Amino acid sequence: MNTELGAALIGEVCIVKSILKSPSDKINISLEDSLEDARNEYMKHEKEIIIGNYTLPSKPSKDGYYRVYVSDKQAKNGRKQLSAKSLEYLADKIYKHEKGIDGCAKKTFSDVFHIVESEKLRYIKNTEKLLSAQNTASKHRFEYNRFFKGTIFETLFIDEIDKRDIENVIITNLQKYDINKKAFNGMISIIRSVFKLAYYEYWITDNVFLRIDLRKFSGMLAETTPASDRVYSEKELSQILDYIRQYQQENPSYMPAYALELQILMGLRRGEIPPLMWSDIQNGCISINKEQITVKTTASCKQHCTIVNHTKTHKNRLFPVTNDIESFLKKLRKVHLVHNLNSMYLFPYATSTGVISNSIVYSFYARVIDNLGLKKKDLIMGPHSFRRNAITDVVNASNGNMTLASQLFGNSPLVANQNYYTGVDMNSAITALNSRKLS
Repeated sequence: MNTELGAALIGEVCIVKSILKSPSDKINISLEDSLEDARNEYMKHEKEIIIGNYTLPSKPSKDGYYRVYVSDKQAKNGRKQLSAKSLEYLADKIYKHEKGIDGCAKKTFSDVFHIVESEKLRYIKNTEKLLSAQNTASKHRFEYNRFFKGTIFETLFIDEIDKRDIENVIITNLQKYDINKKAFNGMISIIRSVFKLAYYEYWITDNVFLRIDLRKFSGMLAETTPASDRVYSEKELSQILDYIRQYQQENPSYMPAYALELQILMGLRRGEIPPLMWSDIQNGCISINKEQITVKTTASCKQHCTIVNHTKTHKNRLFPVTNDIESFLKKLRKVHLVHNLNSMYLFPYATSTGVISNSIVYSFYARVIDNLGLKKKDLIMGPHSFRRNAITDVVNASNGNMTLASQLFGNSPLVANQNYYTGVDMNSAITALNSRKLS
């Protein structure tokens, strides 16, 4: 492709893109088709130019593969080898490489997103941390598919996207879905990370995302359910505990019932319960230093649970053994002795990890709530609700010490306040107000 043709094609893309912003719905479909055709034509000729910069082998090696070297900043010698059974497939591999972080091909929003995700995983050496990061990447892909997959926006070249394009895709999603603040932040974080990498890698000369005032979209966000609505009352909590303890008496070896009780007493994350070991209990404290994660299905393995030696925040913490927890542990030790469990874990179970799984505990919780008639209409709640109860109780009992609560439960003070604290205890508030001496 000569320079004039390339310039003409890019010009066509820009012209069609500018017309595409017209409010007329009648012409949008044909204009989008024209834009897609122009982009595909550009990429076709771009591929021809890029492949032309390589000297492809005239014949395959003895094993039947064609091979060529491409640049790779991560390799010790600065290059890596690509191989394929045919020159056509080899050309495809070269172009795919050039669309990556080391390549010179123009990149779409979709291209850069996938590079962002792969780059995050590339620099994690620890196997267990990599599993957690892969789960986070799966979450990001889900959010990407929800907000950008199949849209014209994801096919735009990153260096041609302007402020208005970004604002339009944000508004389109806000009109299409009921998006609360948390979901909105998830969508925005994808756009932010894409343009951040593109700017760092010199694929764009101006990070236009930074020019957007995100506050103007606040009026389009769906209301977030207050933390106070996503928590159980003291009466409901007592009902739940009574039911669980009665169930334990009738089914003394059923570990999920004990696991759920401890989750209520300690306000732990669901993944922090299964890996608890007797050796974690020392000097009047329980060490929270592991978690069970669910590894998502990949091409090489099915979904399964595994235990990793770190918490969600990668920070270990200690939780004091209270009177209630001490009584619980005595009860649990007796169960272990009576039923000869002989396990180093608090909650052994017949699973691949040898302990209960998150899903088993959740299933038991769901049965308890259904049997007690405590399921809340149009409100999704789970065992995580008990975390709000625990954090709120600690904050109120400590005269608002959010730092103490964050250290006990493993959240930052800001997150604990925004997502878990349900409000002041009104009885304490009345006592404080009545103590005022007004003349």
